[in-house]
Amino acid sequence: MSDRVIPIALPQVAWEQYLSEIRDMCGRSPASGVDACTSNLSNFAKYTASLAEFQAGKEMDAKPALRRPGPWLQHTFFSFLILTSNANVLRVSESTNLDVISAKAGKQRAAVVSGNLSQWREAVILFCNRESPERLRRMFNEIEYRFEQLGLADLWNDYRRDNLSDSTFYLTYDP
Repeated sequence: MSDRVIPIALPQVAWEQYLSEIRDMCGRSPASGVDACTSNLSNFAKYTASLAEFQAGKEMDAKPALRRPGPWLQHTFFSFLILTSNANVLRVSESTNLDVISAKAGKQRAAVVSGNLSQWREAVILFCNRESPERLRRMFNEIEYRFEQLGLADLWNDYRRDNLSDSTFYLTYDP
């Protein structure tokens, strides 16, 4: 059986309430940079960028806010259901700050792996490297791709993908 990566818990932001309450409390919108952005941002990206603007107290361009890690990444939570080897579950559990619970699933393990966007970003960078075992790298390539589908590819903007002969990629820091 092959490994599987399935997003199972994604954040849901009460966007209109969030904007309204911050306008009332602070006298300004935390989404001016989001509104001015010419890119089509996902709701996850809009919320994350608006948190950076909220913290800064002034309008911020949404794209750069997504491209640099900051405390705003710690306010969005994601969970994936992963089917993989016992060794991979152990590596993720021991090498990251992600929360992992797992159970035996035939000859593999099924794991619910959860964390905030900052923890996921760090884990993807950690395991999408040339030295990671191919199976683990392939799994985190898939996780990075899932975040890309959610509109959060800019989180790895300062990394480039380098392809390997096994059809996986590793990330190389490239500011």
